[in-house]
Amino acid sequence: FEDYLSACEKRIGQFFECSRILKLSTAYNSSLHFPRVTRQEAEEGFHKLFHSGYYIDRRERMFCCDPAFTSYILRFILGLAQEKGMVVQIHTGLQ
Repeated sequence: FEDYLSACEKRIGQFFECSRILKLSTAYNSSLHFPRVTRQEAEEGFHKLFHSGYYIDRRERMFCCDPAFTSYILRFILGLAQEKGMVVQIHTGLQ
């Protein structure tokens, strides 16, 4: 889990070098409600996903993440963007 968070931090740094804007389009597929969760809850969700076999080549190429992991990682990434002073554009979907 720690390695994943480090990879996210590195990737945001790479995006920052190219653009100061981060676009979020998650509302096209899910709700924009991301409640606060503990790091422990997020890590448990990460391990559920990691051990679920999601990486097996599947026709639909979709998998469901644990809501605690999704909430935590989104807030984590937005925090990184905020630290760098990036602008976050949130697409609100078609709802």
